[in-house]
Amino acid sequence: MHTIYRLKAPKEGASLPDYFSHSLLTKVERCPLQWWLLHSKYEGLEGRYPQAIHAATVSGKVVHATMEAFAHALRLSGNVSPWSSEYLRTRQSFPLRQTVLKLREKELASITGNPRVNATVVRNGVSVDKCINAFKRLVTLVYSSDRIKAKSSRDAGNDVAKYKSRVISNDVNFLPTNPPAVPKPDTDNPHTLIKGLSKTNWIQLGQVPCPASLPEVSLRISKPPLLGTIDLIKTGEEGDTIVEFKTGEPHPEHKSQSKLYAVLWWHQTRRPIRERLLLYTDYDPESLGGLNTTQLEEEKGSLQQRISVVQADFSLNPPPARPSPENCQLCPVRQLCTEYWHAPETSEYRWTVEPIRQISAGEDITEWRDIELGLTNAVITEHGFTVDLNIPVSTNTHTFPVRLVCNVPAKFNAGLKVRPHKVKLLSVGLKREGTAIRVIHSSLSEMFWS
Repeated sequence: MHTIYRLKAPKEGASLPDYFSHSLLTKVERCPLQWWLLHSKYEGLEGRYPQAIHAATVSGKVVHATMEAFAHALRLSGNVSPWSSEYLRTRQSFPLRQTVLKLREKELASITGNPRVNATVVRNGVSVDKCINAFKRLVTLVYSSDRIKAKSSRDAGNDVAKYKSRVISNDVNFLPTNPPAVPKPDTDNPHTLIKGLSKTNWIQLGQVPCPASLPEVSLRISKPPLLGTIDLIKTGEEGDTIVEFKTGEPHPEHKSQSKLYAVLWWHQTRRPIRERLLLYTDYDPESLGGLNTTQLEEEKGSLQQRISVVQADFSLNPPPARPSPENCQLCPVRQLCTEYWHAPETSEYRWTVEPIRQISAGEDITEWRDIELGLTNAVITEHGFTVDLNIPVSTNTHTFPVRLVCNVPAKFNAGLKVRPHKVKLLSVGLKREGTAIRVIHSSLSEMFWS
């Protein structure tokens, strides 16, 4: 049995990093305690706390990494313009299937040893052909995004004339106008493209090339302390377009991410933000319009305020939990969160008194929920345990006993060897069996002992 299935508090609490990405800021705002528990250190556990990982997540990472590899191939070709003959040559020679295969194996290898992942199920769910098709759609959208009809950008347009007449100061970091010559990519060896992904640094002293398409632009600013990597920036005389591509469903957070990236780019270059685009593999593109200086300044101030609030939360040890249906239903560390097991906001995800009473009365509730059981007076056998629950009747003045029977899967059986006093079961069903109630397990069920 893996060490995580023994419930233990962190031996060393996590600290916030110096800079915030959009993902980090969003997660710590949503529930500071969840992020803290996931990034703290635990006895007997190396690295971060394991999380369940699904095939859709791995597929998205493969597609995104393949896009990065293609952007790297374009850089090796001299940052060629989309739909030029050199661009088409690079696209045709790009080892797409080999790259996807190698990135797929790399992502699958990263989940090896994760006790909360069924590696076979995930592997079977990550289709090479679907990843290739998603890449092809994104490449077509990303590198022809100037052909997508955008919404009105009147607000951003007010800044264009000011920008054209202004001399940019020398103390701002820019992208190089003429990047140094580099050898052509080895199109027969996708290792060359994959290996170079983390070594590209676009931010250098110089000028922003215009017009140009700049993929994978990494940025970092100090006030507010933000960082991020923008999928594509298309520069133009009338202002710049920030492009992000997504492999999942549209989500409001994608819009806030685009706004944060606009602040990063504008803060570094002081160039007008003419347009922002969200490009999806399975949904229509979404145009968000431009942002003018006033809007960017307001967003920058809002981001600083949000970071200040988060930093105040982390002055507490541990930081606060924010129980809610959205935060808790699939939380990977809810077994470690005291608030989750008592919060009224999460009662629908737990086997509380009322649904147990209904099942005991003969009702059929086919749901997967969590339950916490005390085992002080339980009868423990080699293969499971039986525990008697005292369930209040509807008047709450009397109780009646309900026997709960639970077989323990082999994966968690070691928890029975050291007499436990409590167990938390995640994603289990309950079914009446004679006069008792039996715990039903699925491939997603887990058992945590203390």
